[in-house]
Amino acid sequence: RWEQARLHLLRRRLVSIEGDEQCQRVVERWAPPVEQFGVTLTWEYRPVLLGETPALSVSARVVPYGAWPERVPRLGVRIEMPGSNWEASWLGDTLIGYSDMRVSGARGYGSAPVRELWDVSVRPQEGGQRLDLEALRLHGDAGDVLVVPTSSLGWSASPWSERELAEASHWEDLPDSERTFLWLDAFQDGIGTRSCGPDSRPEFAGYMRDTDLTFVIAQVGGD
Repeated sequence: RWEQARLHLLRRRLVSIEGDEQCQRVVERWAPPVEQFGVTLTWEYRPVLLGETPALSVSARVVPYGAWPERVPRLGVRIEMPGSNWEASWLGDTLIGYSDMRVSGARGYGSAPVRELWDVSVRPQEGGQRLDLEALRLHGDAGDVLVVPTSSLGWSASPWSERELAEASHWEDLPDSERTFLWLDAFQDGIGTRSCGPDSRPEFAGYMRDTDLTFVIAQVGGD
């Protein structure tokens, strides 16, 4: 149903860029072709320190317009990084979970190779979200990437993009990857029992709405 609404075809249009040494502001519009709905996205980038490490404070203000589908799969930021041999260590929920399927008592410290963080189901699909991230370090050949959310965010990481996962019928259909995708999500739609029953309950649904995503990111070492 999300492909019928062309959500996988969202396109970016740059509206404006302005700012100074303290803040760069970028305004974009994202919308699928033909449809009469979309979002205005305002990015703000500010230089900060993460301890003694130079870092970037990132703010994304999402304001939807038009008649969106009743539910959307997710709302968040995707960051593409070179290399596929990243190791993750983090504070937050240590187990995969969703708004309506969450393991109680799973909060704490986690550490694992990124390739082991995905839920390998019968066929390739999205399946690695962990909720309420407090801090994340990704260690790879390009150095370390540090992420500290300043709003409520879930996260997941994978060697494959969402389109590659959606288009593959079997795990062996996925291409060899020399990159890693990191998602920082304000929300994802609940799982429900849609494989053999109804969607998730309304309180766990992914409704498009005004949303602020904020986090601090830094690179330590590498280029």
